[in-house]
Amino acid sequence: RSDGYCAGNECCPEYGKTFPCPSSDASWAEAQPCTMDALQLWPTTEEVPPSPPQPMVLGAYSSVHLEDNVPLGEFITHTAGLQQAMVMAPDDPGYQEAFLPSIIRNNGYYVNSSYPSIWGDLGSIMQPGFGGLFSYNVVKLYPTVEEPLQVFRITTWDAQDPVYMCSIWWGLEDTFTTNMVQANINVATCNDYDAIVACNLTGEVSAVVGQGWDLSKSGFMERGCSNADGVPQNWVAENLTARGFPGPPMDTLQYVLPACQLATQAGTECRACPLPPKAELMTATNIASYVTNPPDPNACVTNFDLSSVRPTKPKPNTKARDHR
Repeated sequence: RSDGYCAGNECCPEYGKTFPCPSSDASWAEAQPCTMDALQLWPTTEEVPPSPPQPMVLGAYSSVHLEDNVPLGEFITHTAGLQQAMVMAPDDPGYQEAFLPSIIRNNGYYVNSSYPSIWGDLGSIMQPGFGGLFSYNVVKLYPTVEEPLQVFRITTWDAQDPVYMCSIWWGLEDTFTTNMVQANINVATCNDYDAIVACNLTGEVSAVVGQGWDLSKSGFMERGCSNADGVPQNWVAENLTARGFPGPPMDTLQYVLPACQLATQAGTECRACPLPPKAELMTATNIASYVTNPPDPNACVTNFDLSSVRPTKPKPNTKARDHR
């Protein structure tokens, strides 16, 4: 459309290509009425660096630049309480490993869906507006002897199958020491999540660290946060739509790493706790506290059994869970 959006069963000419609108019916999209195959929108192989950006994303996929030009390693060392955070160069040993860690290479879901989507829901070129990383560096993180590195994420509660509360998208505690709406802004999501996870990591670990793309009106539709008419489908999305789809703060970083698997390997704890009902959650000012100091510790689950490989086909709404 001339306004840059599409809805329902129609082709979208955005970004110089014609592809099925993300909100179109699967059966309609599979009929391939558009010139670009819908399956090409989701990358199937990891590219490092990502595909060369087009003019509309010029400047993306470069190194992280923070406010006041604070060096990234110094910033992470301070905010994460680490012994050291070392920004790696592409030719450093272990650099490539961060984009597809060996610990998850037997897991088809992480290999084929999670890691290839770190540049955005629809790939690196279909930006802005679809989440993923706008800038990135690979950083080796060295926790102190006294304290582990704690990483957090908000997700959908699943006590029966906790592995589905794990992902590659994490943030530091201060990303979530705020209300639910701001936490969604910080990690570029649009969901009324009902769970929070924290994992303790010891020893050196490597992560892809970056600043996130925003989620636009089209991104909300693609993730199911609004319908084909742009009507929000949950209270968080309604708030963010009214505020004009605000983007993540410049100094709020996202950490891409398989934290649950790393914690299991190291024998350290991951804890997932349910968030309170909507009435309380809408006024809560520190989402992280529900896992760092849960009101009912017995309601939480810890030390997930990751012995079974997560299936390649995710459960419903896993895309919304997975992206942060």
